[in-house]
Amino acid sequence: MTATHNPGFGAGCNLLAQTSSADWLVFLNPDAEVLSWPWGPAGPDRWGIIGAEQIDSEDKPLGAYGISYTILEEIRRSWFRRQSRKPTSRGFVGGAAMAIERKQFLQLRGFDERYFLFYEDIDLCMRANSSGVRVAVASNWVVRHNIGHSARRNLRKALSASYESGRRFHVMQGHSLFAYDCYVVVDSLARWLRMCVLRDPVGRNSYLKLMAGAARHAAHCKGMVEK
Repeated sequence: MTATHNPGFGAGCNLLAQTSSADWLVFLNPDAEVLSWPWGPAGPDRWGIIGAEQIDSEDKPLGAYGISYTILEEIRRSWFRRQSRKPTSRGFVGGAAMAIERKQFLQLRGFDERYFLFYEDIDLCMRANSSGVRVAVASNWVVRHNIGHSARRNLRKALSASYESGRRFHVMQGHSLFAYDCYVVVDSLARWLRMCVLRDPVGRNSYLKLMAGAARHAAHCKGMVEK
């Protein structure tokens, strides 16, 4: 079975899981390269969701993992480059390099297909936490991830998908949508200013559109609260 259109990352992975007969599933971004694989052809020798140790094109750790993912945690990661602790039982790992037993993946109902792109990996791990499924990082599984390579091809679409997925994720976790919208407004304003300095019209227009959309949502949320 194949998709006749791009259904999104999560939906595509779910289709793979439903049609596969393998014991283990390994999800790997097209802009990721496996540098070390510590297991044999049969796959990992442990149970649960396993994330790789991801590094960027300059071999710097990406810290694609964490214990929780609140709005404050997102700000700490985005603005201050603060990395969270590695999960050893509860937490999340990045879907750019993730392994999970297929039976376990299907029991968790796979990725939530309402996320076209971004956050579906964290959402899966949060549901795994609630179901008692272990989430951990395998430090000897190393993957180089040229982060943002795919997103740069269509920045405006990627930013829109990330924002909509972020709103869905945070409201599902019980976080404040108004706080998230305000964060995105300030973040996109800072990035818009940077694009202006760099004289990047694509980046400038993309962040301007994101900022305007987030501002409208923030105003709507504020109006709903005041009512």
